[in-house]
Amino acid sequence: MNDYQIKIVKIEGDFEWHDHQDTDETFIVLEGALRIDFRDGHVTLNSGEMYVAPKGVEYKPFADSEVKMKRLTEPQRMMYGYRVANTSSRWFFDAGPGSLNSNKK
Repeated sequence: MNDYQIKIVKIEGDFEWHDHQDTDETFIVLEGALRIDFRDGHVTLNSGEMYVAPKGVEYKPFADSEVKMKRLTEPQRMMYGYRVANTSSRWFFDAGPGSLNSNKK
C-alpha cells in the first residue's frame, strides 16, 4: 500500500533488539498476545489491538506463544535482513505473495 509492505506473520519467542531509522512500524495483533519491549518499559498487545513503534526507537518483540498479526513496515525498496536471537524462537515472515518462510537460525 503506497509502497509500504503489509505482512501477515506468525511469531513465537524472542526477537532481537532493533530499530528502523527511516520509518515507523505498525503491529496489529489478530490472535494471541504480543509484548514489545523498549529500553525504558514495554507495551502488551492483545487480539484486536494496535501499536506504532516510532522510527528511531529501539525495541524487541516477544511472544510467549504463537501470535498472528499484521505488520505495516518499511517501504518495499528498503529490505531488512531479519535474524532470530534465540534458537528456540519461531518467526515466520511473508517473503512474497502467498508464501511464508521461517527465519529460524
